[in-house]
Amino acid sequence: MRALLLFALSLTAWLGCGNAADCDRGCRNYYQLHYWEEANAEIAKAPEAEREALRKQKLVDLEERTNAGIQLCIKQCTTAASKDEIKCMIAARTAPEAKKCIK
Repeated sequence: MRALLLFALSLTAWLGCGNAADCDRGCRNYYQLHYWEEANAEIAKAPEAEREALRKQKLVDLEERTNAGIQLCIKQCTTAASKDEIKCMIAARTAPEAKKCIK
């Protein structure tokens, strides 16, 4: 949640205008990439017998966190994001790639 909130707040300072559908896709992708980067590191550290249960819990947690902050991100994106930055966020496949989308 914290990462999504920081991202959403940061958009205002960095970006120019986008549409809600693209912003939704970009925000979700950006947040999921960052979330799974941290979650996968945590899962890898867990005992092997506990990893599947932890991954399932992380999936539930991801959905809850995304739903809690997605509207703020979309609002910030639609008022401040450039089309190129939104396209970049949608196309990103890793957290570092997503971070590079925001100048």
